[in-house]
Amino acid sequence: EYYAPQSLQLNKWKTLDADTTTFQMNIPKIFAAGDAVTGTANIIQAVAGGKAAAKHIEQFLFSIEVEPQLNAPFISTKDNFETQTKEDYQNRFERCIRYEMPVLDKNDRQNFEEVELGYLDKELIQEEAERCLECGCSAFHNCKLQQYATQYGVNQKHYQGSFQKLEINFQHPQIEIDNNKCILCGRCVRVCREYSGNRAWEFFKRGSKTFIAPNMEGKLMESRCDACGLCVDTCPTGALTENFKNKILALPYEKLPAIDPFGSEGFEIDLLMYKNKVYGATSREGIVNQYGLINRDIKFGYDIFNRKDRITQPLLRENGVLKPITKEEAIKLIHSKLQPLTPHSSPLTSVCVSPTLTNESMYMIQKWARAGAKTNAIGSVSQKSVVFNLNKNDNLPLHELTGAKRIYIVGTNIAQDHPVVNHIVQNMRFMEQLPVTYITQEPNCFYTHRVDETIPVKNYHAFIRAINHYLLKSEKAFGIFLEGLALNFEEYEKTILQENYEQLLEKSGVSAKIVERIAQEWLDVPETVIIVSEKTIDEPTFKEIKNSMYLTEKQGKMCSGMMTLKTACNSQGLYDMGIRSEYGPGFRKIEGEYLELLKKVWKTDDLPLQSSGNVSAKNIFIFGENLPVDQLKALEFLNSASFVCVQSLFENETTALADLVLPMNFAIEIGGSFTSSFKVAQNFKAVKTCEFGWNDYQFYAQLQEVFGVKGLTTPEEIFLEMISLLQPGCCSEGRHKFEA
Repeated sequence: EYYAPQSLQLNKWKTLDADTTTFQMNIPKIFAAGDAVTGTANIIQAVAGGKAAAKHIEQFLFSIEVEPQLNAPFISTKDNFETQTKEDYQNRFERCIRYEMPVLDKNDRQNFEEVELGYLDKELIQEEAERCLECGCSAFHNCKLQQYATQYGVNQKHYQGSFQKLEINFQHPQIEIDNNKCILCGRCVRVCREYSGNRAWEFFKRGSKTFIAPNMEGKLMESRCDACGLCVDTCPTGALTENFKNKILALPYEKLPAIDPFGSEGFEIDLLMYKNKVYGATSREGIVNQYGLINRDIKFGYDIFNRKDRITQPLLRENGVLKPITKEEAIKLIHSKLQPLTPHSSPLTSVCVSPTLTNESMYMIQKWARAGAKTNAIGSVSQKSVVFNLNKNDNLPLHELTGAKRIYIVGTNIAQDHPVVNHIVQNMRFMEQLPVTYITQEPNCFYTHRVDETIPVKNYHAFIRAINHYLLKSEKAFGIFLEGLALNFEEYEKTILQENYEQLLEKSGVSAKIVERIAQEWLDVPETVIIVSEKTIDEPTFKEIKNSMYLTEKQGKMCSGMMTLKTACNSQGLYDMGIRSEYGPGFRKIEGEYLELLKKVWKTDDLPLQSSGNVSAKNIFIFGENLPVDQLKALEFLNSASFVCVQSLFENETTALADLVLPMNFAIEIGGSFTSSFKVAQNFKAVKTCEFGWNDYQFYAQLQEVFGVKGLTTPEEIFLEMISLLQPGCCSEGRHKFEA
């Protein structure tokens, strides 16, 4: 009976008479959709019909009763509120003439040829596309209102009444406000108040007239908003969205996991991707990001991954003009420039590495430099002194910040430079009434309104040193660090007490009363945290803050001590991967047993030991960094070399001075790992394909092979070799040391 021949039933229009909801024919095993059912229509309707029919075909195949879909997708349209008229759009848009689509002559349509012939002029196509007023809500596939309305079968026209009709606000460069889509959930108001500390959003009016707006109903740009992006990230509808530069389509984005490539905190994120393009970024809870927060730089800066002006092939400068060459030609040229090679040629070659590269890239570069190019002149413009490389146990982990009872921020405007850390601090202020003190040389900084106390100082170093002088002079310093755990205490005490306390106060610009009060607070509150950033604190100040933590027995204790924040996503990797002349991977000094281990792992008997000192380099290799060429020192450094090779994503001031320019990958194109300010190393997979086929790891491996060094091509292989060189065990002996 199942295979018995039957006739398909037709309707009065002589098309297949399929069920309008299940697409099933009178013959149960046959389903139909598209033009065969509806008659002549467009391809979009045909594809939609096929997609809907597929769900019912699945029911049939799994012997489930074929029935209409109970909850059709909830779609809110303007026509559901009122009929749209031309008058609604007058004076809001520039009137554009419509170019009629060329079509096949009606006498030639007795066949299956395309009726619409398409525009032949590219400019006409663009002009027609620009006539579109709106491409749909950008939150269509991620709207909580739609999700729940679909789940519960909501009919938007069931209850009708008055409604608000508000203008969309495009004034802010990053944030678009569409109150017509707002459901008054208040999440933006809460997140701004409880995490950002700005209170930029508020409810206005009452009843059905209520709406969300910046404080005092003014412009968002004139409020305290610093565009952190939390309100956009938490909005469950499309009421608050990114103010896109171009028209955005309602695309079914795929959320792909990544690590924030801008912030040094190592926060997990999801990139919203469609067909190898990045259309947004959102927060993702993980090992570090336990709070569902996101950094503004990736929230609004993701479009860098889609830029079309990337360097896509090696370029050699000839007669002042960059001309394309092959990768093999570039490698051959580099090899020829570094001849002859001996461990004593290191001053002739200098290597600079960017803190935005993955650990694996850094490792491969320094391995090539030492074992291949025979140079130990390796560093980074962004790198600070080794003093800033605290032991992991001495830098307060992010999750312990929530256990603090008092926080002092020295120098850095964390809302600007480290927004996700600021969000946690502000949430503690709101939820726990935690007092926060801001010590700054910029008393007019906008961050002052988000703290409980601001202490303006003239000199950070003098201020902290005055606190330490008072602690020692008054004999209030105490603890295990003074009793022998930290080295050089007697020498430090003698040195600092020889200084004039009054002169320190004068230099700091702070009264004795304030200095002594802060010192006493540090003594009285065990869970005191000092937040500093490499960007704004110099080496002497950093040392003094560390000394303060020893004198008050804060360092290394739970929920207390220093939290040192770095400048880029992998600044810590510069230390860990050996991007220093005297230190190798694992931040181990290149000498003794470690030197022999390097020779064994890299299969070479010839490694350089000396650094470059002040000797000018003959060959300069710059990987990922854009040197500040407007500064005389950097310009002299580049001009003194006879050969400059730069690897970069885009052309910039540094590539303009290069002899050889190499393309480069985004980290999301090759995968690898970043190490956060808190020394948490996190692996991530490649989620985007490099459209021009370049792979940094393969290039570094080929470069190593030409120089007689075994190359590794995958991040997994590189990682395994990396960890074989790390410091064994706990290297805590002698790590605590007073420094004057």
